[in-house]
Amino acid sequence: MALSRRVVAWAGAVAGGVLLVGLGVVFVLVGLDKADKISSTLGVFIGLIGLALSVYGVVLARRALAQQPTPDPEQEPEPTSEPEVSGQSVSGTVEGDNIQIGRARDVSIDRRRST
Repeated sequence: MALSRRVVAWAGAVAGGVLLVGLGVVFVLVGLDKADKISSTLGVFIGLIGLALSVYGVVLARRALAQQPTPDPEQEPEPTSEPEVSGQSVSGTVEGDNIQIGRARDVSIDRRRST
């Protein structure tokens, strides 16, 4: 199955490359003015197709969210393998910036400002 996807991807890439080269040759043969008009027209249609595909993607995502089952408030959640960490305690004086990204853990800050 992975081989067929790989073949389809390569075939699509080759077809796209051939299409671009052919379009370039056509643009050279018809001249700059006509090539500009053709590329503007193609750009409009490609933009409209992209807009339609993005709207379709949004509709599919909304349907997927609407079909997800809602959790029963009376049912207790299943225990997770990671312990819950909540709350924060600070003692002493903290000055300056403190940015934490990732898992919560104990942090010891001992930075003194020199005056």
